[in-house]
Amino acid sequence: MALNVYLTVFKKYTTKRLKNLELTYICACYGIPAIPAMVFLFVSDSSGAHIYGPATLWCWISDEWRFMRIVSFYGPVWIILVSTLVIYILAGRVIFNLRGSLRRFAGSEESQRTPTGPTRDTLGTMSPSPPPTSPQPGDRPIVVNTLQSYSCTVSSGYTARTRNSGVEANTAAWAYCRCAMLFFLALVITWLPSSINRIYNLINPDATNFGLNFAAALVLPCQGFWNALIYTVTTLPACKEFTRDIWDRIGAPFRGFGIKACIRGRRNSKASSLDSLSPG
Repeated sequence: MALNVYLTVFKKYTTKRLKNLELTYICACYGIPAIPAMVFLFVSDSSGAHIYGPATLWCWISDEWRFMRIVSFYGPVWIILVSTLVIYILAGRVIFNLRGSLRRFAGSEESQRTPTGPTRDTLGTMSPSPPPTSPQPGDRPIVVNTLQSYSCTVSSGYTARTRNSGVEANTAAWAYCRCAMLFFLALVITWLPSSINRIYNLINPDATNFGLNFAAALVLPCQGFWNALIYTVTTLPACKEFTRDIWDRIGAPFRGFGIKACIRGRRNSKASSLDSLSPG
């Protein structure tokens, strides 16, 4: 997600271009971790101890190679976390600068706009002077204009629909910050206790801290739960629409079956009532 934010904000990637990167993301996410995972199968120290050993809290790296837990896993995890934070901060600065520009533009536009009330112009025609009521003998006939005088009132005006661009900018910026902070907070909650536990084990190889082990075991399985919860909260309208669409598709065959059964039942009841009315 942070990479998508970077490409969208700084490289002006469109949704279509981001969608075309899905195969690359899949290959990178599964291919790059597969390289050390396969290499570690064949690595051992001088005493014959392999890197992989008994699992301790989902970590298959043995105690003889405990420093590899930091080098091969927790170190890259925190590099990615810090990179994610840096991308969010840089993107947030750009978005807030754009928000400020939008608010200034909206303020200047509204200050230059001087709304006026509707104007009314009245157009009219005057009927010609009435002809003499009694024409004199020998005069030429006079054509009387029977058009009545009329007046036309033309009203012109506009209803200025002013959008509060400042409020919209604040809303968009807050939505971005909320999403970014929630995802980063979920990553920190998931990986911080486990990282502290592994550093403690590296410094004190013969000691075990129950509290750190319990905290790591509690938060590590919740990574998917936090991601799903954040996705649902930040895109609640889209999730409702998606759920409604799925429900409609699932219930469509049953609704059709119910309608058909109702029609069939009405036909059968009608036929039975006709049979009861027939003689003999």
